[in-house]
Amino acid sequence: MGTTNSFADLMLEWKKVLDACADNAAALTTAEPQRALVEKLLKEAQDLKAQQDSRTASKQATVQDLKALLHDGREAVRRLKAMVKATLGTNKEILVQFGIAPIRKRSKKKTAVKPPPETPPPPAGTPGGTPAGPTASPQKHGETQ
Repeated sequence: MGTTNSFADLMLEWKKVLDACADNAAALTTAEPQRALVEKLLKEAQDLKAQQDSRTASKQATVQDLKALLHDGREAVRRLKAMVKATLGTNKEILVQFGIAPIRKRSKKKTAVKPPPETPPPPAGTPGGTPAGPTASPQKHGETQ
């Protein structure tokens, strides 16, 4: 048979073996100490599982309590920061110590003066910048002149 891994399956298997031992107690007198050990371990496993389940519920309650506490703490810190800001002023640099950004004057944006784009002068000897010499018509792929 395969290995049983889940807790419920293990408990079921242990109970079946113990029940089978009880049905055949006369033939298994030599296995009595081992049967007693399995019975003891079954009881301990069930008790520990009950504790684990209880702690899981307790853990969930603790997580919920912690979330509520953190929510209240965030709200209290937000209000404290607002009081500090109201007491010290909104533009004091000391606010940085409290994690509050002070209101600062905006720096004037420097507009970079862009030089006008340089255009090359038209080639000499051509009026209006048209190229001198014969003009070539575009060739299609594979054509020769």
